[in-house]
Amino acid sequence: MSKTNCIIICAGDATRWKNHLGVPKHLINIGGETLIERAVKLIHKYKTEDVDVNIVVKDLNDERYIVDGAGTLQAHLNPDNEGADKFLSSKGLWNHNGRTLVFYGDVWFSDDCMKQVMEHKGKDWIMFANKAECFVQSFYPKDLKEHEANLHKIKRAFKAGHTKLCGGWNQYRAMNGYDLNVHKIGDKFILIDDLTDDFDFDWEFTPWMRRYNNEKDSIHM
Repeated sequence: MSKTNCIIICAGDATRWKNHLGVPKHLINIGGETLIERAVKLIHKYKTEDVDVNIVVKDLNDERYIVDGAGTLQAHLNPDNEGADKFLSSKGLWNHNGRTLVFYGDVWFSDDCMKQVMEHKGKDWIMFANKAECFVQSFYPKDLKEHEANLHKIKRAFKAGHTKLCGGWNQYRAMNGYDLNVHKIGDKFILIDDLTDDFDFDWEFTPWMRRYNNEKDSIHM
């Protein structure tokens, strides 16, 4: 029986977050649980087949990343990969026999978003995101070579100065054959249009919390 490999990536430097609230952004506590605790909980709540869940971290000795229901693994970091390393550093966990889900560790997931991700039946490479931020990548063995090749493509373009980005959106553009410097949403995309969001900058937290407090009575907790 196939399993879904769920990878929660938490090995970036998070310099834009500036250790706001005194913690790395993956460990922001909202409603009594950290972002990664919530992600693991919802993965198990909405899984449709067996899952292997692993949190990929920069420092394996940081016990704050130990979460029930998930393993904690050391990222195989290679600075030469630039921003693409957030994905390439967990290459060893990509599933060669079934589905791979790559969750961004700085995201607060709604129940509806996680349910949609876990129940998705399509077999093609897909990005779950809102119009500004990426949340989850989903792919199967048939797309592994293209997925890796495009990560190296965006790395090379970044190092050559041909693009200013080397992360999720450029990977999405590369997988679609789009111009790396034009923000275009088209194929291989599922829109998440709810409270689900990530935290890149420290100043993003307070306005999001206002939304959360206004909407929390309607949120499944």
